[in-house]
Amino acid sequence: MIRVASSKLWYTGQEEHVIDLSVGGGRDMTSVHTEWESIVEEIAQYAENPFVKRCLGRPHVPSFFVQVLYMMLKSHELPISRIRRLCTATALLQMALDIHETVSLDKPKTEEQMRIRQLTVLAGDYYSSQFYRLLSEQGEVEAVACLAQATCRINEAKMRLYALRDDTRTSSSVWLPLIRRIRGELLAALADFFHAENRWDHSWRPLAERLMALDYLVSPRVKETFPWLSDDSVPAVLLEEIQSWLEGMKLSEERQEWAEAIQRRFAPVLGEPLLREG
Repeated sequence: MIRVASSKLWYTGQEEHVIDLSVGGGRDMTSVHTEWESIVEEIAQYAENPFVKRCLGRPHVPSFFVQVLYMMLKSHELPISRIRRLCTATALLQMALDIHETVSLDKPKTEEQMRIRQLTVLAGDYYSSQFYRLLSEQGEVEAVACLAQATCRINEAKMRLYALRDDTRTSSSVWLPLIRRIRGELLAALADFFHAENRWDHSWRPLAERLMALDYLVSPRVKETFPWLSDDSVPAVLLEEIQSWLEGMKLSEERQEWAEAIQRRFAPVLGEPLLREG
């Protein structure tokens, strides 16, 4: 049983999934720039656009998303060049979805609000076009199709979730599967794609869905977007499911690597180590 650090599990302050791209920071590692962190920096370069930055600010790169995808693809022993390509393109697609999610459903009341709304949509479209360009130029036609289909499923889940927003009594058993799909479907779709391709005896889908749902539910963003999702017991339940999945992994070294990454990301809500001794 995981003991959480407090009964109130929501993070406060800056979003934890945004990586500090500056060198240093006192990280305890042999090299400041690990492979996945260098991918995050590459994504930031692709996402950098003077017009978007001037109008909407500096883009936020979902670093934990990238780390999970990197570790997942690495387990399939893909060439590092393909791992970098898939991580970069998929993160840009996730950034496009995240930006479009910030577009208000309310009708703009002023010309300035209309302008910001249009620019936000265009920024999301720009990141989405980068995703298509990166993969299509390298002949990743099947990966494009896989992620495009996943995007359709994500948008369907968003529509269902928005339809629930006026019912504050909706149980987490109804909205949590939608959050898992909205936040984790891009990773889960790639997990299924490579699971089928490599004929592995397990899929990363369950872990990817739960990690991304937890990453979202303990961030301040959830209160801004869906303030009625207020069941504080859900993160603890997700942590229990993640712990159970990790303990079922066959390779102890790989299991420990995942546990350490998750421990670092969710340290504020963990009251004890993620993996049990023995």
